[in-house]
Amino acid sequence: MTMSRLSKLFLNDALIILDEAQQSFEHEHWHRTVRKAQESVELALKGLLRWAGIEYSKIHKISESLKHPK
Repeated sequence: MTMSRLSKLFLNDALIILDEAQQSFEHEHWHRTVRKAQESVELALKGLLRWAGIEYSKIHKISESLKHPK
């Protein structure tokens, strides 16, 4: 599977989960809204990093991958 294809899969999943967050918001399920929104952002970010060819940590904390190289 190419990086581009994998990136698109991550971004597509992010959109699906964002829609789930919207549904949770409409039903006033606040805890689920926040959790789904956070998951959506994480998947979108991972997809964009893969698209850019940037390797990120496979653990949940990816902030180290976002730091500007010196």
